[in-house]
Amino acid sequence: MYAAETGELVVQGDITDRTGTVLVPHVLLDWLEPGMTLPVEATDAPGAFLVSGDQVTAPEVLAQLRLADHETAVVVR
Repeated sequence: MYAAETGELVVQGDITDRTGTVLVPHVLLDWLEPGMTLPVEATDAPGAFLVSGDQVTAPEVLAQLRLADHETAVVVR
């Protein structure tokens, strides 16, 4: 998870079958600043949840994230 200069959060996680949704481990919540919230959705995967946002598609942003082949990123506003 990365904080953008615009105040948005960029969340990196495993690709799912839903565009604009990534699967992330629950420990990601430990990185949120006090008072910050992240809209999450429960999943059947143990120890993980889904985060939805705008799919990151800009090549220059994707290049900075160092994504593994099974990962993508979304922007949460």
